[in-house]
Amino acid sequence: MTVEGINVVKKHMKPNQAYPQGGIIDITKPIWVSKVAVIDPTSKKPTRIGYKLDQDGNKTRVYKASGKEIK
Repeated sequence: MTVEGINVVKKHMKPNQAYPQGGIIDITKPIWVSKVAVIDPTSKKPTRIGYKLDQDGNKTRVYKASGKEIK
């Protein structure tokens, strides 16, 4: 997973077709999905996600902090 503006690294490039000048370019590298949090709309804070099974056996995602279902 890549997140824009996060885990940006600089890479030294030789001149080639894509970069005729060469030089130092910024590349966004992927990060682990476990390092990314979802913002809970009720508390406006990052929270983890859990799963809950209902009586029919359907799995739904819920916010760990508030326990509310994610829609």
